[in-house]
Order: sequence, then C-alpha cells, then structure tokens
Amino acid sequence: MAFRKPSESTVDTSTPSDRPRLESLDKWRSDDELLGSDADHMARATTKGSFRKPKAKLRICVAGGGNGGHVMAGLFASKGHDVSLLVSAAPHVDKWLSGIESGGVTVHYVEGDRKVKGTPTTATHNPADVVPYVDLVIIVIPAKYHQPMIEAMAPHFRPGQWVCAVEGAWWGVPPSVFGPNAQQLVFAEIQCLPWACRATEYGRCVEVLEEKDGVEIAVSPSSEGREVARILQQLMDIPFEPHGSLLAMALSAPCNWVHPAVMYGHFAEWDGKPFARSKVPLFYKDITQDTADMLERLDDEYQQLRHALEQRCPLLDLSAIKTTRESSIEYYHGKITDESTTLSCIKTNPGYDTLTSPVVDVGDGMVVPNFDYRYLNSDLPYGLVVTRGVAQLVGVSMPTVDFLIRWGQGKLGKEWLVGDKLCGRDLCETRAPQAFGCRSFDDLLQMCVPDIHSRMGTLGERRMSEVIEDDQPCVCSV
Repeated sequence: MAFRKPSESTVDTSTPSDRPRLESLDKWRSDDELLGSDADHMARATTKGSFRKPKAKLRICVAGGGNGGHVMAGLFASKGHDVSLLVSAAPHVDKWLSGIESGGVTVHYVEGDRKVKGTPTTATHNPADVVPYVDLVIIVIPAKYHQPMIEAMAPHFRPGQWVCAVEGAWWGVPPSVFGPNAQQLVFAEIQCLPWACRATEYGRCVEVLEEKDGVEIAVSPSSEGREVARILQQLMDIPFEPHGSLLAMALSAPCNWVHPAVMYGHFAEWDGKPFARSKVPLFYKDITQDTADMLERLDDEYQQLRHALEQRCPLLDLSAIKTTRESSIEYYHGKITDESTTLSCIKTNPGYDTLTSPVVDVGDGMVVPNFDYRYLNSDLPYGLVVTRGVAQLVGVSMPTVDFLIRWGQGKLGKEWLVGDKLCGRDLCETRAPQAFGCRSFDDLLQMCVPDIHSRMGTLGERRMSEVIEDDQPCVCSV
C-alpha cells in the first residue's frame, strides 16, 4: 500500500503574522460565535459534547499510534478533518494503512454504547511526509520519547503551527530542539490523556472506557491559551481549560505520582518468580488501603511544595495542583459512586473496571511485572523526578517522593537520586531543572516562566534571595 501525502493544495505558503495561529481557525467559528463574547463562548463550552462541529477541515498530525492515538485518529477524522498518523516503525505503518483501506478506526464509547468511525488520510514513520503539511501536531506517546520525536520533526515545522503534547514536563525542552522556527510556533501541554482507553484491534478499533469531565492545559505564549483550548474542545468533545504555566502542568498531572505508587503497591513484594496471568491485579480496582495512604502522603507533599512556591513567587498560579481525590472527582464527577475517600474514589470508578497492571508474557500462561512501562519509565523521570528537582530548589522535603524514586530507579537500573540530592549519573535523561543547569529558584523562574520572572520586581527579588543555591550541581549540567 502506497503512502498518501496530505493534500498539498491546502498548504499555506504566505508569510505568517507575528501572532501564530492556525490558518483555518476563523473558519471554525459559526456566525454567532464570531459575534458573541468570550464569556458567552465559554458558557456554551462547559458541557461535554456541546461544542459545535467545525465547518472547515483542519490538517492534523497525530504523532503516536497507541491507545490515545487511536481515539484521536478515529474521532478527528469522523469530524471531517485530514488526519495523518506518525508512528515509530514500518510494521505499525502497514497495520495503519491496512486499517485505512478497510474503512478507518472505530471508536467505541463504552458508556452509552456509542460508536463513531473515521478514516485517517495516511500513516507514515517519516516526519517529512506529514509535518510540513499540517496545521496542528498532537504528540501522544510516552514522555520519554517526546524529545526524540520533536528532534525528528524539527526541520519540518512551519511558522504558525501548533504543537501539543500530552504530559511530559515540556518546560524543560530547550527551544533549540524545535528547530529554526521555534519562536513562531505555539506550544501546549495537555495535563493528561482525556480518556481511559484501550485499542482492541491495532489500526482499526479502540474502546473509550471513560471520558474525563475536563482537562487543563498550559500554552506558550499564554495569550493563545483560550484559542488553543477552544479548538481542542471542538476536536475532542471535552472541555479544556487554559490554566497557569508549563511549570504548573509539570507538577500537577496526577499520573506522575499515582502510577508509581500503585505499581509499588502491587509489586513491591514480588518474589521475582513468574505467576499466572489470572493472578495479574487490576491496576486501580485492586489497590489497597496502604496504597491509598501512600497517595495521601504524596498529596500532602505536593501541597506543601505548591504553597512554598506560591509564597516565594505570588504571581505563580499553581491551583492546578490538586490531591488525588480532588482530581478524581474533577475528572469523573457523577461516575464515581463513592467520593468520600481517596480509596473509594479509585475503587468505585467504573471506568477502571477492566484496566490491568502491566506485565510481560514469559510463556505457558505465566507473566512477570513490566517495570519498563510508562508508569515508571516516563512518570518517574518526567514526573516525580521533576517535582523532586523543583522541591530541592526551594528547600521542601518530600520523603515519600524520595522513597518511590529510590524504589523505581532500582527497578529501571537508573540513578537519579543519590542520598538526598538529585545528582545521579542519569539525571541528564530527565527533565528535572538540575539537568538544565538550574541551581536556584531564580534560575527555575527564568527558564520556565520568564514572563513572570521579569515581573517579579522588588518583592520577587527579596523572596528569591531567601532560597539558598543548590551547592551540588548535576553531573550533566549544561
């Protein structure tokens, strides 16, 4: 099956304006949206599924062929958009092209037994085939692969494109990685995947087990936040709210602490021997009170860090950092049957009913835990380790975070935390601020929220001076 390039007749070759935006955005607005106020629009956009179907076709590259990539490919194409898949290897491309030839991707929403079907335009593993021709790139792969993916795309980005990623502490990616047009791109980090979903037939079918009631995003430049949120809402039929900075997103994604804690709860006592597949624990449904207690200790530490950061810099809005229970209720209110505790929020969420723990098949119906899975290999170096690095710069102790990092780095054969300092040999593979040469809170603000740093003034100078510089720089500092 031959690769089919997105229609080149729609490529905009005009000189971009100083304010990056998608070429087709204004065509998306219905007449009353163009005439209505922002408040009117946001009021209409607060109910899931209420967004108007766009009138114009967008050219979208979905970078990633996993569970979330399946939903995006089928859903976006079902709305009439030109969707191209960018996946990692030729065998995956062949499966996607076969699915395209067979009629596309069926997205089955289990709640309500609703189905939509959309046919992407093409699939490839070569960024040059699709990136130059699209308006919007959405990266939906584990965070550990974000930077290599971006580096492969960088020569092909065009001024005015939007580049979004699901999770991953993007504030730590140097602008130079995005190539020569970096200053004319709009970047957005989506706090978490909007769905609990599982592909049931690669390139053809995916089940949405549960939709979140809303998702927060951070956008740079921040002036584009409302517009990016509006477009993502119309694409995914879920409310998106621009909130805070890329730093806030890096610290607020619940998966960053929930996934490692649940993995520890299930497998900390594993004896190293294969066990029957029938004994694999359900990832969420089988958690214990001990794991819930650990999650609440992590919640307390995250809130202590949030308050310390806001005291140091009152201009920071870190209200996106919520507890596990608060996040669960915000995402799944009305679906969880018992919202009274952290444990009950997780165990009575029907969307989690069939999600199993990650394991590796070793034959004869036997399995072993898969520690080299995104729950550890992404959520630690691009989640907990990032948080721990920020805490180190403001002098906040996070003993439960330290405990999980030590356990996880042992399982992955990595070294990030040495004693009570982030200075291990593998720290440069993470997005901890120390990996980018940050040795003080002032360095952190300059790197990830430069607009706020420039507005700090006398108050900021006084409060930043209270923070002692990190006297043990990372061995791979740049």
